[in-house]
Amino acid sequence: MGGRRGRRVDRAPHLNHITAAYGQRVRRFGPNAQGVCWADGDGQTLRFELLLRVVDPADARAGFTVADYGCGYGALFTYLDDDPGLNVTGYVGYDMCPEMVHTARAQVRDPRARFVFADRMNRAADYAFASGTFNLCLGSDPEGWNHYVKAGIQHLWAHAAKGMAFNMLDHHTPGPMDGLYYADPDEFVDFCAQHLSPRVELIPRDALPDWTILVRR
Repeated sequence: MGGRRGRRVDRAPHLNHITAAYGQRVRRFGPNAQGVCWADGDGQTLRFELLLRVVDPADARAGFTVADYGCGYGALFTYLDDDPGLNVTGYVGYDMCPEMVHTARAQVRDPRARFVFADRMNRAADYAFASGTFNLCLGSDPEGWNHYVKAGIQHLWAHAAKGMAFNMLDHHTPGPMDGLYYADPDEFVDFCAQHLSPRVELIPRDALPDWTILVRR
C-alpha cells in the first residue's frame, strides 16, 4: 500500500487477518456476493437499495459522486451504473484487501470509477457508503472493535459532503455466527446524532439480518 494509490496507515494484526480472509473468499468464490461474505446476490442488492435512500432525489437526477469504503469487487458501482435513475458522475472504491482491488479493476472498466488499495479514504465525495465493512471481526476484542467501528464511521462522515450510509448486523439476529460483529442500532443512532448530525435515520432489521443508518448534512 502507499504511493499514489492510497495512504498507508499501520494496521493492527487483527485487520491483517481480516484482509487475508477476504482475499481467500474472493479467490474461492470470485466476484459475487459469496466472495464478499454475503449469503446471496438478492440480499446484497437489497442492501444497496436501502443505503441509497440517503441520496437526495435532486442529486440523483443532477449527478453525484460516491466514496465506497470497503468496496470489495466493485458491486456497488455496477449497481449504480445499472440504475438509470442514478446519475453517478464519479466513484472511488477503497479496500484494504489487494485481491479485492485487483478484482474490482478487472471487473469495472468505466472511466468514472477508480479503485484504491488503502484502508483510509483520501478525498471527499457527495455521498459515502460502507456496506458490510464492519461485520467481520474474527474474534477481535468486542470493546476494541466497537471503538474501531466508531472511528471508521467518523472517518466516513469526514469524507461525505452531503450524506453517508452504513449497515451492520443486528445484535438480536438469531443464531449469531462466530467471527462476526453484531451491533445495537440504538447505540449507533445515538452515536451518530451526538457526534455527526441530528439528521439520522434508522432502517431497522427486517428481511435482512442487518440494519441500516442514513446520516445527512
